[in-house]
Amino acid sequence: MAQSLKVSEAAAMLSCSGQTVRSLVHAGKLPAFRVGREFRILQTDLEALRVPTSTTTAQAGEGGGVSA
Repeated sequence: MAQSLKVSEAAAMLSCSGQTVRSLVHAGKLPAFRVGREFRILQTDLEALRVPTSTTTAQAGEGGGVSA
């Protein structure tokens, strides 16, 4: 069975804040379950979030430049 992580542990692995992890959970982008009042995230779900789902590169026009 996959290891479950606390929000703080998941945040450390993603190099972000705990609030960011909770926001991802509330937005439905990161599956989680509750243990008491705390969220727990499966390590496999966290790894799936870290892996890009597509290999698209930056598209022309991105970057905030002004077109003439």
